[in-house]
Amino acid sequence: MTINFKKKKGDAAPQVTVDKAPATVAGPLENGVPTIKDLIAPASFRREAFDYLGVGSKYVRSFLLSGFPKDIAVRWADSLYDLKKIKVLKEFDQSIDPYYERPWGKLAPGDFSAIGHMSNLHTLIFDCRLLPDGEPLQVNDFAFLTQCAKLKKLDVHRTNFTDCALLSELPELKHIYLPARKKLVHAEVLETLSCEVKTDEPEFSDETFPDYEVIPEREVPPTVGEAAVSYLSLNGRDYTGGEITQAVLDETARAIRSGAPREVCLSMSEYGGEDDEDFLTVDLAHGWAVPAFNYWDEEGEAHLMLPVNDKYDGAELAPVEIGGQSPVLKRHALDDLGLAAECVLHFARTGELYPGLQWEEPDPEAMYF
Repeated sequence: MTINFKKKKGDAAPQVTVDKAPATVAGPLENGVPTIKDLIAPASFRREAFDYLGVGSKYVRSFLLSGFPKDIAVRWADSLYDLKKIKVLKEFDQSIDPYYERPWGKLAPGDFSAIGHMSNLHTLIFDCRLLPDGEPLQVNDFAFLTQCAKLKKLDVHRTNFTDCALLSELPELKHIYLPARKKLVHAEVLETLSCEVKTDEPEFSDETFPDYEVIPEREVPPTVGEAAVSYLSLNGRDYTGGEITQAVLDETARAIRSGAPREVCLSMSEYGGEDDEDFLTVDLAHGWAVPAFNYWDEEGEAHLMLPVNDKYDGAELAPVEIGGQSPVLKRHALDDLGLAAECVLHFARTGELYPGLQWEEPDPEAMYF
């Protein structure tokens, strides 16, 4: 670029030449460090979650303060982001189902690992009063408890907590409230603790205890020979009479153990129970199965017998439904598909309920909610 200056009379016109070399900025910005503009207005945000943004390796969310504490000091709001300052945590109320499908995507509930960073936490209460009645709060992994060595009070009775071995790593515990003992593993650890231990055992009065007709658990005899049932339906394919071979029964058992079929039906009648003959159906979903035995008494009254899963009680609903529409309690469903397969094989060969389980006929009003 050439710049011309005015010249005095008789003087030669001076000229100044400026090189066109590109301007450079020395310093750390040459090595890939973000500019001020990048820090204020990043090129992109991660928006996979509905309540925060991802910016690089950082997470950003807004807080709305509707009031202030009585005493305010420097750094009084640090606990909003400094997890080590949190000593009491007990707000876990959820007014919506955490598995609800939202316009911006599906949530991944159950991750409470951030609690493990609250090293000074002394009170942890999973208060889940707004969850559906009887439904436990689902926590993917309770391993974070081992990082909360200062815990004195722990209440997880409304969650899916099971592993008592984790409690042995909490030396300052004074009070713990756990789910029912039949749901716990390594329960022997509780005897070694020097704190108060309470478990959430079911309580029934004479008026509220469900009215059940019960078939007790019995010894399982060996079953051999031809099939006793005259009808079997698997994955939409029907087998009758002599078509129900050992190969078909083996295929049925393998399918149930894999959780592949949605429904299996076996009947003493070749018409699939349509002529008031006893029949057994097995509905499967999400790793659960519900074998349901239907029969008629001498007066022609229909009855339904369901297995008893003694790992569960109360009003917890299983993730599988009878006929794809009738809810069933976890108490009356099986989370062991191998056991469900044994129920089917035994009924197929004998026409009787699997004796290795207790079966009961619940009052429908006490069964569904």
